[in-house]
Amino acid sequence: MKVIKSKKILTMKGKEVIEGKYIIVENGIISDIVSKKPEGGEYVDASKMIVLPSFIDPSTSLGLAEEGAGFNYYDSDESTSPSLPQIRAIDAFYPKDPGIKDAIRGGISYFISSPGPSAVFSGLEGIFSVKGNSADEMVKKFPFALKLNMNHSSRVHWHSQGKFPSTKMGIVALVREKFEKAKYYKKARQKETDLEMETIVKVLKGEIPLKVAVNTRDEIEKTLELKREYGVNIILQEAEDSYMVADLLRQEDIPVIVGPYFTAGRMYHQRHHYAKYIYSLYEKGILFALTTCHPVIPINYLYFESVLLVKIGIPELDAIRSITANPARILGMDSEVGTVEIGKKANLAFLSDDLYSLHSDVIAHMLEGEFVWKNF
Repeated sequence: MKVIKSKKILTMKGKEVIEGKYIIVENGIISDIVSKKPEGGEYVDASKMIVLPSFIDPSTSLGLAEEGAGFNYYDSDESTSPSLPQIRAIDAFYPKDPGIKDAIRGGISYFISSPGPSAVFSGLEGIFSVKGNSADEMVKKFPFALKLNMNHSSRVHWHSQGKFPSTKMGIVALVREKFEKAKYYKKARQKETDLEMETIVKVLKGEIPLKVAVNTRDEIEKTLELKREYGVNIILQEAEDSYMVADLLRQEDIPVIVGPYFTAGRMYHQRHHYAKYIYSLYEKGILFALTTCHPVIPINYLYFESVLLVKIGIPELDAIRSITANPARILGMDSEVGTVEIGKKANLAFLSDDLYSLHSDVIAHMLEGEFVWKNF
């Protein structure tokens, strides 16, 4: 048993903030939150610290684009065909990627590792933990979603190759073609297994969602059209123009993964890639979460990225929710993590000072009841 004395607990349950209480951890689970220190157990003195749920990054290439190895050694982007849904991130996942240590020090417990941006259907992504010595030890859920690139990065790749699909029309045509083939494949009795079709069938049956990278309003609207036509579950990613269709996204209950924002060199299709546009999503009550898209920006910047939301007028607790409770909901993990409450996993980040204050930083990280990093 561990007994954690905190200065303040940001539970992420609404606006609940608990001051000066003890978190009791048993077998990796929060068993109680009490006012009086219990007898026995390992005492953790965090009486000058802010305790909150540890963080989740819902879109990275961590473990696939190994930090420090260089682009020639990245294993995240199979770019030899526009339709590769059968590609599995777990098959190339490297558990000793130095970026995982950065994630640990940044308070990130779980992250998505996803295939890259070139193929339209780029493959299956999974949810991983930062703790473990092998992919099998670290994986929390696989597959989580099928990645679909409806955006500029995919079509510009195939345009440079002089191959189909090199336009928005071509991408949508390819998606419909594969969906229709999968519908037939699902009904027919096949003599041989087609891994491409088997994967798309999982999406059509609602077993896994379709994570769709989009940039512009027309790409978002076309994605929603495909959602209605085929009845698939959708998560949007990037989606710079989502603020333009916020009412529609709210109506259809579509979550959005936004960011990263510490970037430069925006292109025309990213002309609205600014944190200020997230306020419309917040105002409309759309479920959204921040990402670093590591290695686009280092994964340990996730906490600092969330401060941008405060700067655009989003309240502090709702800003930090974008890297705790919100991604837990989007990834379907909210019954286990994302809030500090009895019965949930003891996945905790410890801040050195009040939320978003000048000297506030992650100084310890507990994952399932055990410290994976501690600097106090």
